[in-house]
Amino acid sequence: MQGAANSAISWSLSPQVGTIDRAGKYFAPASVTSSQTIRVTAASVADSSKFDTSDLTLQRSAPGGLRPPVPVSVAPNRAAVSAGGFTDFTFAFTDPDTPTDIRQMHFVIQDAARATNVQLAGSCAGLVYYYGDLLFVKDDGTFEPQPSGLGVGTANRANSQCTVDTKNSSRVETVDGIRRFRLRLKFNSAFSGKPLNVFLRAKEPLSAVGAWQQVGTITVQ
Repeated sequence: MQGAANSAISWSLSPQVGTIDRAGKYFAPASVTSSQTIRVTAASVADSSKFDTSDLTLQRSAPGGLRPPVPVSVAPNRAAVSAGGFTDFTFAFTDPDTPTDIRQMHFVIQDAARATNVQLAGSCAGLVYYYGDLLFVKDDGTFEPQPSGLGVGTANRANSQCTVDTKNSSRVETVDGIRRFRLRLKFNSAFSGKPLNVFLRAKEPLSAVGAWQQVGTITVQ
């Protein structure tokens, strides 16, 4: 405390959930079973009547911790698809906690010459939001400003590498612990004659987005 001979501060928590160090840095527990408010009190060691408080809110973590969903597969895989027509792709994920919690599905289909170096620019790339089943297609690595709803409307979404038939695409419900998203894609001439690697990642409400994982390879003819 400024002006006091003893300027030390005593920190405390109420309730005692998590820990706080001598510098006032708070550390939440590894798992939070229920959402709650923690009151942090900083009091003068020299005069306990001089204190201040601040409230922290902890959100409940998913069972087992904040683990992102895991990409499982893409279908078709190791197959040839036409550059001139639409192909139905199914992207599958599992969630270590709750499969129905998946909120975002990210996909990148890119030239296999890039190996495992995922690059959004120059790729068929986008994401699906669970809320409203909204589809965004990435153009040169940035989100387009307006999404399309899956299974409704007639407006396709496209970038220079692919087109998504949004009306005939959908979010498939969970079956046997696997959540599947179906997108109808058409690859443009830029990808003709090339093998393509398919990468997926996803996130749930309380997890960070997962790491990109290659789940398959296709060839555009």
